[in-house]
Amino acid sequence: MAQVKGTAFCSRIAYVERHHGGKALEQVFDQMKDQGCAASLKKRALPSGWYSFENYVDLLETIDRVCGKGDGSLFRGMASQVAQDDLSTIYRAFIRVASPAFVLKKASHIWRQYYDSGDLQVLKDQPGEVLLEVCDMPNPQTAHCESISGWVEQCVRMTGAANAKVSHDSCRVRGDDRCIFNVRWSS
Repeated sequence: MAQVKGTAFCSRIAYVERHHGGKALEQVFDQMKDQGCAASLKKRALPSGWYSFENYVDLLETIDRVCGKGDGSLFRGMASQVAQDDLSTIYRAFIRVASPAFVLKKASHIWRQYYDSGDLQVLKDQPGEVLLEVCDMPNPQTAHCESISGWVEQCVRMTGAANAKVSHDSCRVRGDDRCIFNVRWSS
């Protein structure tokens, strides 16, 4: 079973508190499928702990139901805000001086800091475009794929690149053989 680092949970919990309030966060915990996990997160999500990928997806989907429309449209925006919050701290200077392609190559190297399974690989790197693939991730989920798209898009924007867009044209959730993310921008 795939595991996700607690920092990913903590950043989503902080997102709900900051943008939707404590009452919404209580509703999220109350509506999660795994009430044991919800109780643990409510008490204190451990940034250095590891939690199941299924519980991570449950958290994302529950946030979307409680704070959004329940149609998945919140996944990208939430991940974008999380990237903005997370990358504006210790990585701020690095992000501002690096090219989008360089930042995305580094993001592929830190995948294992957040996930104990799968891999993020750069398949193509050319001016204004990078092709990424999430490989070997068991049980892919739309909430996760859309979150990757939102996080990557914001990461590229933070480098100063204009018109950053991520398309996820090939997705294992939809029956494709691979999860491919096409990242484009202009200088």
